[in-house]
Amino acid sequence: MNFPVDKTMQTAFDMLSLNNDLGLPISRLPLKQTFKTAGNVIRLIKDDTVPIIVPYLGSEMLISELENILDSNLNPSGADWKFIKSSLRKLQRYTVNVREYSRAIELCKTYLENQILILPKRILFRREGYRFG
Repeated sequence: MNFPVDKTMQTAFDMLSLNNDLGLPISRLPLKQTFKTAGNVIRLIKDDTVPIIVPYLGSEMLISELENILDSNLNPSGADWKFIKSSLRKLQRYTVNVREYSRAIELCKTYLENQILILPKRILFRREGYRFG
């Protein structure tokens, strides 16, 4: 955390401690830490997960409609993009994150150069649970 992270040679430690480089008087701003900036320039928590859509209770129709658009159009544009974005927003509640190298990813149908992954219904989590890994 004590290595330069930007052009000013400010370190992550500087950003998260006194942050004298901010240039504001202490009386005006007693807490000068730049948490957002520090979070943007360094990855304190490694996120190596990939979201996949899982068919579950009522998501089947939404998934089917999305897959129809994705299957019929390799390069969506205009109204198709709007529909895709809207569908993905609705399907967020049916999305789970799995590790990058999980077996679940291999079982998924992929669309738009692996940006959208959908787990087929036949591989649905069973009542006793299904462990990928």
